[in-house]
Amino acid sequence: MNRRTTIKDIARVLSLSISTVSRALSDHPDISPLTKKRVAEAASQLGYRANLLARGFRQQHSGIVALILPEVNDYFSPSLIAGLSASLRQSGRMLQIFLTQDRAELEAEAVQQCVDLQVEGVLLSLASATTGLDHLNPLIQNEVPCILIDKTAEDAELHSVRFDGYQAGYQAVRYLVAKGHREIVAVLGSCAWRLTQEREAGFRSGVAQFAGSQATPNVIHVEQVGELELLLAKQFSRTEARPSALFAMSDELLAHSMRYLQ
Repeated sequence: MNRRTTIKDIARVLSLSISTVSRALSDHPDISPLTKKRVAEAASQLGYRANLLARGFRQQHSGIVALILPEVNDYFSPSLIAGLSASLRQSGRMLQIFLTQDRAELEAEAVQQCVDLQVEGVLLSLASATTGLDHLNPLIQNEVPCILIDKTAEDAELHSVRFDGYQAGYQAVRYLVAKGHREIVAVLGSCAWRLTQEREAGFRSGVAQFAGSQATPNVIHVEQVGELELLLAKQFSRTEARPSALFAMSDELLAHSMRYLQ
């Protein structure tokens, strides 16, 4: 395995000081255009690649934005990652992904690693087991911007980007009732999630307003996708008030629900 080319190697080949090579590579105004050109040509010939982490530590500007996710699924995650990567690339930054396996302790570890790497910002989707936000204090104390996405929580010091969960549930019921459905089942995630609470509130309001006084707001809370089939079986095996329509709060839950119904 070949040794990585360093600034010292370039300096030795050109008989320049290490500091001169370093400043030339950083386009420092004190270095002449001719020297910058010589250094750039030597760096290219020797296959030199800048150590971005080391440069970030020196300049306190790592160029890294972290994305902390509970998991990568086949639905929301790929488009999120692709969009973030494309946007960051335009500004000369790169995306670092951390997966927490939906565990609170691994989420806390990822947060600390972000601080150690001096990332410029963090986008965080909370694990379902996360009950508080104290583990995010290292980010706040080190003035690392943090934005909660997808699975969020109320916090005065943190911003969040999310859908209007209440309107999503409310408008879904309104649409289904307009199609002639009165018995509707909502397939929702963990009760601990803010988006679950909001979408359930919108769903119940929609049923009360549009489905009539006899309609029952049937709600399924899914902690683990593996239990969804049994929960749906209980709903659709009924002889009376059997659901004729289904509202799922995520693409993943919808896909698994459709597989069972088919």
